[in-house]
Amino acid sequence: LGRKRMPLITPYAGAIHVLGGEVEEPGKLGWSTASHWRSVDGAKWEQLPDMPFIRSSGGAVEYHGLLLVLGGNSGNTTNGGERIRHNDVWAWDGKNWHQQIEHAPWPPMMWIDVVVYDDKVWVLAGRKSDEPLPGGDSSGAWWSADAGKTWTFVQAPWPTTHADGVTATEMDGIVMAGGNGIGTKT
Repeated sequence: LGRKRMPLITPYAGAIHVLGGEVEEPGKLGWSTASHWRSVDGAKWEQLPDMPFIRSSGGAVEYHGLLLVLGGNSGNTTNGGERIRHNDVWAWDGKNWHQQIEHAPWPPMMWIDVVVYDDKVWVLAGRKSDEPLPGGDSSGAWWSADAGKTWTFVQAPWPTTHADGVTATEMDGIVMAGGNGIGTKT
């Protein structure tokens, strides 16, 4: 796997998948990658063919038999590099990658919060620009019931934020914790 910053990590089809991320070498610009690794035990890793796109600091979830990659960055974030944010969705069926949508209605974002809840994929927040907080963060939420092809906006009760801890359960619903919003923490 090598040393990486901000890879996308998700379970899919009984294995842990590590996607993209920035190669990190102290004192040098990091660069986002298209690498794809999986492990069934966390000790032995298998390198899969690269994704057809470069990505770091995006979201990844398993949904209806697909591994989805949402948004993220294809530039670099270390040592003053250029950030290139995306609002696309890609799906992997275990063999092939397909782009679900090139430009979703949510802003191009990195450090994106993504979760599956109520049989929908949710995009909850993210960093849309380098503008100081709170302007550079996103507010609102979007959900998709068709693996990222179409999206519905929902007004969110939390302040603008990014890089949150997010999970969902049937009992508790969607839970966000430890956000980077200004003033109020989510």
